[in-house]
Amino acid sequence: MIKQTFLGVEETPYEKARAVIIPVPYDAMASYGTGARFGPDAILRASQQVETYDEELERELEHMPVFTHEPVWPDKSAPEAMIDVLEKVIAEVAEAGKTPIILGGDHSLSIAPTRYFAKKYPGVGILHLDAHSDLRKVWEESSYSHACSMRHAYDLGAMLVQVGIRSTPKEVVEECKEHRKVFLAPHVPVDEIMAVLPDKVYISLDIDVLDPSLMPSTGTPEPGGIGWYDMLKLLRATAQKKQVLGFDLMELSPVPGLVYPEYTAARLLTKFLGYQFIAK
Repeated sequence: MIKQTFLGVEETPYEKARAVIIPVPYDAMASYGTGARFGPDAILRASQQVETYDEELERELEHMPVFTHEPVWPDKSAPEAMIDVLEKVIAEVAEAGKTPIILGGDHSLSIAPTRYFAKKYPGVGILHLDAHSDLRKVWEESSYSHACSMRHAYDLGAMLVQVGIRSTPKEVVEECKEHRKVFLAPHVPVDEIMAVLPDKVYISLDIDVLDPSLMPSTGTPEPGGIGWYDMLKLLRATAQKKQVLGFDLMELSPVPGLVYPEYTAARLLTKFLGYQFIAK
């Protein structure tokens, strides 16, 4: 099997890389539409069509210090086992001084990096970009559902800043009032968001945070959402003003014959990496 690399260019060796892209083809904990297991490969393939010159930054991105990890294949014994496997990979990358970039996959995978950083840095910021709050304690008899992806880090005391939210169960509103700030879609007040985020931040981006007209290929769509340029402004501000510990891009469920959503996801990843490693 030929290894898929980001942008399809000659990549930086692992030893010299500042960021490591970790593809995780897993969607066992999705509760509605499936197919997110095909997301990582689709994003990497689509990235090969992205122009490597960034007109906003006026910089060439071809030589970004990024290495593409081999896929972390699903551990089907139990969802807890899958998260443990991924957390070990993330720990290895982070402890080597590199930024983990996880491509999912359903959003349950975000339990691994958010839990890892919440334990390592008490009170760490989680910038959660999503249509859903993902703060249920249990969903469909599991605390490892994608509907619970933010609950683990929240219960560990992370400062949770949620943007783009437009679907939240009542019990979450009642239970999760401390160390949590919510910005409902479509509002993206960048200065206010920066003011409440701690210095150290992990970014978790569920692709359904975007308006479905821009991103229809996802398993749990919600009407409304964040626009492209509002998203870019937020990502650029976070990269410039905060210490970003890691980033994930979740819940792309490719639709055969419809290429623009996966290209959009690849372009979004490219923009973030440019902000994080080139614009600074």
